[in-house]
Amino acid sequence: MTAIKRWAVLLTSFFIISYELLRHEFILQKISSKTDMVISSVLFIIGAFVFSEFLFGYIKKIENQRIQQEREAKALFDNSIDGIFVFQTNGYLVDMNQGAEEMSGWRLKDVQGKLKFESIFYLESSTLSLQAFLKGKQTSVRIENGLLIAKDGAELPISATFSQIHNDYMGDTKIAFIVRDLTQQKQMADIIKGLYQEATQKQFEAETQYWIANKLASIRELTADNRQQIFQNVAEEIKKLLNCCNVGLFLNNFSKDHLDTVAVTNLPQQKNMMRSLERAKYKKNFGKGQVLTEVQMNGQKSFTYPLCCENLVLGYLWVSDKKDRVWSLHQQELLKSIINILTISLENLTMYQKMKDIATLEERERLAREMHDGLAQNISSIHMKIELIKKLAISNQGNKREILQNAVLEVSQIVNEAYQEVRQNLFNLMSPFYSEGEFFELLKNYINQFQELNQIDVEFSNQLQEQNKSFELSESKKIQVVRILQEALSNVRRHSKCKKAFISIFQKGDGAYVITVEDKGIGFLADDLQTTNHYGLRTMKDRANLIKGNLVIQTKPNAGTKVELTIPAGGDDCV
Repeated sequence: MTAIKRWAVLLTSFFIISYELLRHEFILQKISSKTDMVISSVLFIIGAFVFSEFLFGYIKKIENQRIQQEREAKALFDNSIDGIFVFQTNGYLVDMNQGAEEMSGWRLKDVQGKLKFESIFYLESSTLSLQAFLKGKQTSVRIENGLLIAKDGAELPISATFSQIHNDYMGDTKIAFIVRDLTQQKQMADIIKGLYQEATQKQFEAETQYWIANKLASIRELTADNRQQIFQNVAEEIKKLLNCCNVGLFLNNFSKDHLDTVAVTNLPQQKNMMRSLERAKYKKNFGKGQVLTEVQMNGQKSFTYPLCCENLVLGYLWVSDKKDRVWSLHQQELLKSIINILTISLENLTMYQKMKDIATLEERERLAREMHDGLAQNISSIHMKIELIKKLAISNQGNKREILQNAVLEVSQIVNEAYQEVRQNLFNLMSPFYSEGEFFELLKNYINQFQELNQIDVEFSNQLQEQNKSFELSESKKIQVVRILQEALSNVRRHSKCKKAFISIFQKGDGAYVITVEDKGIGFLADDLQTTNHYGLRTMKDRANLIKGNLVIQTKPNAGTKVELTIPAGGDDCV
């Protein structure tokens, strides 16, 4: 507005001066003074009217713009969700919008000119005060963290901005303090932080449980040398996971009818206490899900959880904690999960031990059958021949000499066969398939040793290697395949009466593997498979069924024998 005034004075002065110069130079010499007065008056009136219209129209336009801006500013001031507090330079409140009233709980009419800045707001640093802002040269300052003290004494977290308001008409300055309530933002931040901490905790719990399961799975036998250290490490991790005072693990020793303490995480006196509890309480067979609770002498509460497989208690998890601790639902679920992991791991160990015992008994039975079929009969023949030799030697008859020599030769032959039978059984027991290495390399080594030991030529055709295909069977299935191959080759050695055998392996179009063992020996009647007790052949069929395979035996007298094993690819493990 000051600029408009200046321009009005300048333009008026310029018009008057210009007119006077023209009048004195040109008009006064040609017209009378009266005429000059009339013309000047008319020109001044017209000029004043035109200039006034222009000037006042421009001023009105500017005034309308200012009014519109004030209305917009007022609308923003009144309707802003942020709180806007207006203070004088002396720090007293002079105005505030509806957002500020709702935020603070104060009403403007009650506190106008009475409430000071320091009584409403708390800023962490003195350099962020209202007076510090006034002394500075900045027109606006941002404050990230502060507190608004409401009428009811509540403290609201806020972010705010200092801003100067200059009044050119009044010639004074006011301070606008624009405030944003961070309560919901802080609540949301706390929720996100809580969710992140919860997710981190659950990740830690999941990783720890996986580690525990992995460690327990590494124990192959309950009598393993490293089992004590593994159980101890597991107990320490359970203690961290549950955040409790002490953890212990007991296993039932069924052979000695007592509990073995396999892991304890705390002091020796607590171990002794657990042993006394073991003797006094834990020899019962608790049902699954039952808990024995004891309050310890030192103010701790202990819980004993049986690790049950069906109706059999495999062991116990012992947990002690502060007497006054209340376990949350999540912690109880976590404990149940740990108990399940321990139970499943112990159940797997027990099943593995049972499977190993069954495999041992099965191998003993197989070896006993082979000894009965071969070695025992040879020894029986040796015994009968020796008795014959003894009788012939006693009779001292000359015509018996040839019979005696034949008997000695037969005994020598039978002894040699028995020796070969023993060597073959030992060779099968020390099979290289129990060592580390690629399956087909181990198979080739076995075939080479079999040839050297029995003087039987074995031709091996491996189409899988020729086609760069792998033998994708589980280790347990491969073991059964090896047993079938061993039995088939043993039958070639014992019964075929030929010195050459053929082994081939290939894959069919449907993915199934086919393994054949063939000889060109004497063969036998196929009907004999149903009418006589061929233990070896029956065992091979049982093993094939175990791996969901199919075993077919093709044979004729004097036409050799062919054993064909078909195994579906993939699938589950042995059943």
